[in-house]
Amino acid sequence: MTPSKKPTKSVRRVVGAFITALRMTLRGENVDTLLLDKRYPALTAWMAQTVTLIDAVKLASASNAVDLAQSLHIDKRDITIATMLDTIRYHSAHEYPYILKNQSVYASMGIQSLNLNDRYLILSLVRWENLPTSIAKSIEQLRDHLDQLPLDDFKKTAR
Repeated sequence: MTPSKKPTKSVRRVVGAFITALRMTLRGENVDTLLLDKRYPALTAWMAQTVTLIDAVKLASASNAVDLAQSLHIDKRDITIATMLDTIRYHSAHEYPYILKNQSVYASMGIQSLNLNDRYLILSLVRWENLPTSIAKSIEQLRDHLDQLPLDDFKKTAR
């Protein structure tokens, strides 16, 4: 058996797939995120914006020496501002994509219910009489953003 001078089609496909995977890895992408971006463009943009706004709240807190360990008493329990922000960030960065990847018929309802909880936490923070004025604007921007959950992507995929 003599080795062929031209690579076979399957070898080219494997090398091409490897190069594509390497490029995606270097850009911080994966197949799941690309599929979600394509299937739910408005929602994935909204989720990314949520993370950005939470990071902005944390940055404003740090630059104005606001203690995020301050607690609020919500629904008979104490919760810190940091825990609130981390919870909302986790939902947008991890929970929502997980729900969307599994393509459940209840995905829309699950995301809406998590968002409702997140909105309640932020609304409680906005109404808190001890809210530092230095972060009030960024908290209100986050609240306004959470009020604008895009659900049109679900209508497109339901067809």
